[in-house]
Amino acid sequence: MKKIRIMLITTCMGILSVANVYASEKTLFDYTAKEIAQMQDEEYLTLYTDYYIEAKSQNKTEEDIKIELQNVGIDYSCVDLVNNSRAASFSTDIDLNITLSRRSGQTYTYVTGVATSTKLLSSPSTEDMLSIEWEPSKGTYYGYTETKNATLKNYSKKSQGILVFNIQDSNLVISGSYALCSVKVVFDDNTDVGDLGLNYIHTFTDAAPTLTIGGNVSFTSVGALTGGLSIGLTITNVSCVWERSYLYS
Repeated sequence: MKKIRIMLITTCMGILSVANVYASEKTLFDYTAKEIAQMQDEEYLTLYTDYYIEAKSQNKTEEDIKIELQNVGIDYSCVDLVNNSRAASFSTDIDLNITLSRRSGQTYTYVTGVATSTKLLSSPSTEDMLSIEWEPSKGTYYGYTETKNATLKNYSKKSQGILVFNIQDSNLVISGSYALCSVKVVFDDNTDVGDLGLNYIHTFTDAAPTLTIGGNVSFTSVGALTGGLSIGLTITNVSCVWERSYLYS
């Protein structure tokens, strides 16, 4: 009888020990670091961005975000906005953010652009465009991911540090809805990624514009935006377009 009791107690203690391990394991929306590491790019980026947007809405600091993501095996960093241009008051309809993240064991970094509607988007029509840009001398193109409300439009200039995505703005009509796209870049030095750019172009005409791609952001030693971002539109009525450009460092 003693042996049976000892076995029962040992088994129960073992169950409690396992339960305590699981209870103490850090998670992100109930996903463990191991589960996050095994996710496909699209699933990971959706989870990551949902967390990021919620964290920002709760006014969490960048340090809080960094620590919480580190706990689940994600190396996170943000870049500072150093320059932005707003061609029209309409451009406040969209909030732009760019972040860097890298899962444990990965050699490449996700350079992720997020366009979030701040209110009812004015006159969504043909698809909008968003470019993600980086300094090609700092990092090499590895791949891309089109995730939520975004599809790849052009990557002919990927060796020059430019990818352009279509943004399905007809799905951004509710405040807080977002489009997400990401470029995978292998940086020579993850602590010095250089300057990054986002350029968002919104059209509100049924006539589809023609995309033109020029050079990359004109970078200077002080991180100033001197030449404008790379993508542009050829369109008859320029009043049917607004544009928003951000440079980060």
